[in-house]
Amino acid sequence: MKIVKAIFIVTVTALSVQSRVIKSIDFSGESVGQYSRNQLNKQWNSPSWENGISDGRVHIVNDPAGKRGKVMRVRYDRNGVGPREGGAQWKMDLGKSYDTLYVSYMVMIPQDFDRVKGGKLPGLVGGTAPVGGDNVNGRDGFSARIMWRDCPTVKQAALTQYIYYMEKKGDWGEDFYWAHPNYNWASRRRFLAKGKWHTLKTRIIMNTPGQRNGKVTSWLDGTLALDTTLMLRARNGNFGIDEFYFSTFYGGGTKEWAPSKNEFIYFDRFIFSTKDIPEEVSVSRDLMHSKSSQKAGHFQLSRNVSDPGVTIRLTRDIPESSRLSIFTSKGMLVESITLQPSENITKVVGSSYSSGTYFAVLEVNSVTAQSRIFTITR
Repeated sequence: MKIVKAIFIVTVTALSVQSRVIKSIDFSGESVGQYSRNQLNKQWNSPSWENGISDGRVHIVNDPAGKRGKVMRVRYDRNGVGPREGGAQWKMDLGKSYDTLYVSYMVMIPQDFDRVKGGKLPGLVGGTAPVGGDNVNGRDGFSARIMWRDCPTVKQAALTQYIYYMEKKGDWGEDFYWAHPNYNWASRRRFLAKGKWHTLKTRIIMNTPGQRNGKVTSWLDGTLALDTTLMLRARNGNFGIDEFYFSTFYGGGTKEWAPSKNEFIYFDRFIFSTKDIPEEVSVSRDLMHSKSSQKAGHFQLSRNVSDPGVTIRLTRDIPESSRLSIFTSKGMLVESITLQPSENITKVVGSSYSSGTYFAVLEVNSVTAQSRIFTITR
């Protein structure tokens, strides 16, 4: 049997997929072409304003890397600085205020991408969502977008969390550079590689008002890149995490930040969750290679060349009370299978699933579980 090697596994406890994912957005069901205001409203909870959609700078396209099906492409116009001249912006209302929230999304810069001095990428915000040189006093709000910044010594786009908060130094947001925790500073900065899909994930924990115990933690492709403690709200601050700021443009505010030609960045698979978000395992049809699958914990995912579904193979003995459940990325139960104790149980799921993102969850004695997230692209 020819199968595809599974990539990641995440161990979790007391897993409740139905309660943790509050919103998931991908573009597999969207039509290729210019992204419309109607599509924006449908997928992003009807933002009250936008930059870039009405200007025709956002499109749904087939992934140029040939790995993800349909994705979102944002155009950054030649000589454009800021969201009115290039890129795109809108805010998505999360429906309520959270004290802890995760967001994960995928991003790719093409091979010919010009970093210039840098630019903005989306992130979580709360309250008044201060940006653009706004003053912040801890009673109003915060923003925690991401930036790429030019790193001329290595000629790459370095990632940083760009945070407006009550302790920031100076008039603008404060940079918290993403870095590998196991390397020295000179070699540990984290970068966006050209032509590669990256997963950017951030968790924000709001501080107890007036106490310096808030956390901003970020991961690049599953590896810790930032873990900082700060104060986001003052003693009488009563805001939380209530919006996602899709904000991406070159700048800075002066023309030295502007690209010399039209530039593009690609986005996909936005997930918002109150619990940690597993890394993705892709099982799209273009991954049918003759590679052996390897054991990875209690179960593994792979792709059978001759079957349109996903093969889930149990790799250890399991107790009689175990259950394998498949959920959509929005937390809806699709399939649930009671498992009998045996080695090397193989189940094929997803043969009739539509394109999209799914969670496979193995519950053992209703207490612990192992989870994988995977996509199906028809």
